[in-house]
Amino acid sequence: MEKDGNYQRIWKEIMEGKKIAGIQEQKGFLYIYKGRKQQTTGGWRLIILRNFNLKGMSAIETLLHEAHDQTGHGGFLKTYSYLQDKYSWIGQHQDTKEFVSTRNICQLSKGITQLLVGLLTPLAVPQRPWTTVSTDFLSIVPIKVFLTDILPGYRPEKGESLHKVTFHKLMVIQDILTDYTFLIPYTSYITAKDVIEMWKQKVAPIVGLPHALISDQDPLFMSREFQEWL
Repeated sequence: MEKDGNYQRIWKEIMEGKKIAGIQEQKGFLYIYKGRKQQTTGGWRLIILRNFNLKGMSAIETLLHEAHDQTGHGGFLKTYSYLQDKYSWIGQHQDTKEFVSTRNICQLSKGITQLLVGLLTPLAVPQRPWTTVSTDFLSIVPIKVFLTDILPGYRPEKGESLHKVTFHKLMVIQDILTDYTFLIPYTSYITAKDVIEMWKQKVAPIVGLPHALISDQDPLFMSREFQEWL
């Protein structure tokens, strides 16, 4: 009853003949308006007090069961939205959240919404080193360094020079057969053109170009410019 303190006070004032904006009494029930602009129809929600009983149980519990069933056991958001359109009580959000979380059967019976991943296909073992490589970007703790050699793709950030840069990520290029790996630091800003120039100058002269490239479909590697070059 303590949680209904405000509504109990409002009910008492309404019964004493006072007018309260956004609240009205109809046939012994209190309604609160949902929305900013008063209208003659729609938008009124029935106020539920915790001492109300329906069908031998708490009115709130009855309404939670009804809403959950009406929404097809659709989870918290659907259940709460359904209730909000028709009813109002203090603690409605928390009550709905706790009720839905206890519906174990619903949680266990929900179907999988993700696409099936299919069977895993192992990679073919390359016949020669550096014919098949994998590549990816790893985020790292920013590191400020002074460069004696300007590598392609290094763009100074505000307040930095071409020689004094901050690295934010590592480009990892690994040979599938030997696990030999290039670790190339990069700034936060990098384009497909930068990757191509770096590959031409720092990787290709040592190991050549790969026949196959495995990546996580990063936009840089999937770009038309990079695909046409490779």
